[in-house]
Amino acid sequence: MVIPQDSLSLKQKDYTMQKLSRIHDENQGQRTLKVLQFGGGNFMRAYIDWMVNHMNKICNYQGGVVIVKPTRQGNYDELIAQEGLYHLVTSGFAKGQTIDEIELITCVDEIIQPYEQFDRFIATAKEPDLRVIVSNTTESGIVYEAKQNPSELPENFPAKLCLWLKSRYDHFEGASEKGCIILPCELIEKNGEILQQIVLQYAAEWMYGEDFVHWLQSANVFANTLVDRIVPGLPKEDQLSIYQQRTGFEDAQMVVAEPYHLFVIEGPEFIENEFPLKRAGINAVITRDLANYRLQKVRLLNGGHTSLVPVGILLGIETVGQFVKDPLLFTFLDNLMRLEIISSIREVDEDQLLAYADDVLDRFKNPFVQHRLSSIALNSISKFTVRILPSIENHLRNTGELPERLVLSFAALIRFYQGEWRGEKLPIQDNPERVQIIQKWWHEKSTGRIDLSEMAEQILGEEKLWGRNLNEIPNLKMRVSEALDTIEKGQLMAKIKSWS
Repeated sequence: MVIPQDSLSLKQKDYTMQKLSRIHDENQGQRTLKVLQFGGGNFMRAYIDWMVNHMNKICNYQGGVVIVKPTRQGNYDELIAQEGLYHLVTSGFAKGQTIDEIELITCVDEIIQPYEQFDRFIATAKEPDLRVIVSNTTESGIVYEAKQNPSELPENFPAKLCLWLKSRYDHFEGASEKGCIILPCELIEKNGEILQQIVLQYAAEWMYGEDFVHWLQSANVFANTLVDRIVPGLPKEDQLSIYQQRTGFEDAQMVVAEPYHLFVIEGPEFIENEFPLKRAGINAVITRDLANYRLQKVRLLNGGHTSLVPVGILLGIETVGQFVKDPLLFTFLDNLMRLEIISSIREVDEDQLLAYADDVLDRFKNPFVQHRLSSIALNSISKFTVRILPSIENHLRNTGELPERLVLSFAALIRFYQGEWRGEKLPIQDNPERVQIIQKWWHEKSTGRIDLSEMAEQILGEEKLWGRNLNEIPNLKMRVSEALDTIEKGQLMAKIKSWS
């Protein structure tokens, strides 16, 4: 059920809100459990579950999702109260058109809290059609942790998965056709490979045997993936009221997402047969090498976000939308991406990068998605080293010059971590040790012990921040010092205007 805005009567505001329940699921009883999902947060519900819902409607996939709570803390009580039903609001621009639709997602057929429903969690391993496993347990979820106990439910996600796969192997007596396609959505490089390595480590520790290990490696696919969709999450209270009036339902689990989506899976083509994403018209790519897709996303989308955040915050801007709405700042970001980031990438076709940059800028303009800079600022130092530093170095290598806009953004990041700006506290969210390192050198400057250039040299030399001494990059200290001086003199916007 998709509800476009212009098809609804304004009289809906007078309706009594209904409660969501399975009586509103037209296909109840027709699905079988086909997807095991670790994590039921906003992203997975607006991404994977929406895709399954779409496949069910477009190509008769008839797949049900069982969501497993990956951690002991918290619950999914509100989603359970709605019997797994919720609405997805898709708002934004796509191919020059404005999209503002609401869709009822019905494919979540079961929700399990495994610490309270251990037997039911293990029982899902016996579901014959359940062949796809997805997860989003955050970047800290795919890690090895010692002393996991297979005789009870382990705390660790890869350990839970190993236990579940062993239960499936035992039940189906090692049948190769009952292996699974594992698609981790955590935002780490080579997420599938790392997850498989940890699962194999637990299998060895728990002495599950060579036959199980062989089945694990030969009958299952641990695919590396790249996920891409901006999901701000739950609507604000005033928006929620409007959306609920449009649907006629109470919905505490409604989630908002942009129209753009991309799912890149590094694995064999037969994945499409089991999980028909492309056949359903979903923007999915199954490839033997996703490196270039990851490169363009990390450098342009994520790098674009990380670049604009400190500049925007120092200019008093609150959201990405406000940033790109300003003509001077939009030009700054557009040139930063086209003239500095794209010119630093030689591995991907330039036309492909330019087209992707157009998509990214359209996404940033989305008036329906209020993406706050303070939220994106989380852990900006580690983000800088992955998303921006390679562009700075490669631009220097390719052109012989440092990219001045990226360097200005870097300086703004260092100024942001000082902690205060024009008498107001800045929204720093990062490892306390990293914050203390930068603020220590700002304090040294404020007391007159060192000047701005010496402070820049000390901060760039902190390997705990950047993983190396950035003073080794030719002229970087001088350019960062100059940019910091510009910022301290209150000339940030004037500098940006000089480039327009």
